[in-house]
Amino acid sequence: MHITIKPLIYGCLLTIGLGIIGYLVVLFYHILVLGLDDPKILVDIMRSNRMMWMSIPYTFIVVLASVVLVIKRLPKYHILVASIIVIITAASITFGPLKIASIHMNYLPIVLGGLIAALVGTKLNRSRRDITSEADTAN
Repeated sequence: MHITIKPLIYGCLLTIGLGIIGYLVVLFYHILVLGLDDPKILVDIMRSNRMMWMSIPYTFIVVLASVVLVIKRLPKYHILVASIIVIITAASITFGPLKIASIHMNYLPIVLGGLIAALVGTKLNRSRRDITSEADTAN
């Protein structure tokens, strides 16, 4: 089970870190490029439905990429690792310090991204194992 602890930490840090980076990029774009510096307007923009819909694909891609990167070399427990990363990510935006930086608490892309990434990681491991077993039998 200790094999899964390191990927869990990497996956959570990567998912949460990329989420924060995405949020800050959008915030700095509004401040530096568009010239908005009124905090009330910025909060209204960041909490708007338009930003929620724009953040859903980004959240999905971030979770998908980070979970696939983490579990593609993991020998087993793909669904377990992906599920724990999803739970920690969702908990961090619900109860943790990231509650301020979340946009409408988009749990659907987090859950779907984690599950799809677990399936993709499992397929990658199966194909990698099949290739190595074919190479071993050919020798």
